[in-house]
Amino acid sequence: MKQYLKSFSLCSVMYILCNEEPLWMSKYLSVGGHLEYKGSWKKTTLSRLSLCSGNSELEQKARHFDGFNSLFLYRRWYRCFTTLSNYSFDNGHVERKDDLSLDHFHSQYDGKGPVLLGKLAETWPARTKWAIQQLVHDYGEVTFRISQRSPKKIIMKLKDYVSYMELQHDEDPLYIFDDKFGETTPALLEDYRVPHLFQEDLFGVLDYEQRPAFRWLIIGPERSGASWHVDPGLTSAWNTLLCGRK
Repeated sequence: MKQYLKSFSLCSVMYILCNEEPLWMSKYLSVGGHLEYKGSWKKTTLSRLSLCSGNSELEQKARHFDGFNSLFLYRRWYRCFTTLSNYSFDNGHVERKDDLSLDHFHSQYDGKGPVLLGKLAETWPARTKWAIQQLVHDYGEVTFRISQRSPKKIIMKLKDYVSYMELQHDEDPLYIFDDKFGETTPALLEDYRVPHLFQEDLFGVLDYEQRPAFRWLIIGPERSGASWHVDPGLTSAWNTLLCGRK
């Protein structure tokens, strides 16, 4: 009897670990292709592989295993469900400017220190037209590239991505990171303009076909994003935040 109870306990732990969302997320990303999130990565992956139906055991209520505790799993769960609203973001150490001349920017900040620039995008149509629901209305059926830590290409329709964004509780959520949005949705290029401080573009001397990626549309929920990094080719990028925090 004692041996049976030990075996049952081991099977319970194995069941818990084999149902970990990051495991199924990694499995799906290794398959790649068009992603349509089904509410969990396990269900999404099995559906992608045609291994489950809508009435499978995945629809059953959650199982409970009394007596099993894992600090590792609890910490992961906490990171998946915590909100960033309780954290302090602005300690006032980064200088803010509403507008600068090009000469002032080059002499005081370019390559010398950080500065947050405001009011450079106040007149952009994107300020209002790029609200999530408006984008879904206008471009819901358009496919965008998704960030992933996988050699496989992941793409999603915008409406499917927004559904994923609202349902997910991933520790490291996927986000739209599309360098071809200007080609697939050229109308978006009309909704913004390059600020006067960043008009110089050395990539412009190249033929368009030879030019490396130089513009991205980025959309994601809280906790999504890249870790500390250096941009390819040691290039410098300007980023405009239209909604949320970066």
